Amino acid sequence: MTLQGPKALYEQVKIIIMDRIQSGEYPPDSRIPSENQLVKELSVSRMTVNRALRELALYCIVKHGTIRES
Repeated sequence: MTLQGPKALYEQVKIIIMDRIQSGEYPPDSRIPSENQLVKELSVSRMTVNRALRELALYCIVKHGTIRES
């Protein structure tokens, strides 16, 4: 997967994860892939994935690797 454009990489990763949640690829209360898995899949640094996940957790979209019911 190629990430590019004017948005910061962590923002792009955040959008990808949110899109996967909305599409049902990551169902509610299921585990999302680990940081390491996302790093490999998206070809970004662990820091980038970590920041995206921390922001999603801040907005209660993910929690401890589990997607919250919406």
